[in-house]
Amino acid sequence: MSSAPIFFLAFANDWQRFLPGLADEIRTLQSLLERPDSLCQPIIRSGC
Repeated sequence: MSSAPIFFLAFANDWQRFLPGLADEIRTLQSLLERPDSLCQPIIRSGC
């Protein structure tokens, strides 16, 4: 079991005020946080 801090990130989009760049932002954060040399364990959930 890892002793790295766990980051829980949750994202949701609003159907009335849709955020078109949200999916790209999620992918960018995921690629940065899931690197092999990362000091944290990300848990990412998205409703997008």
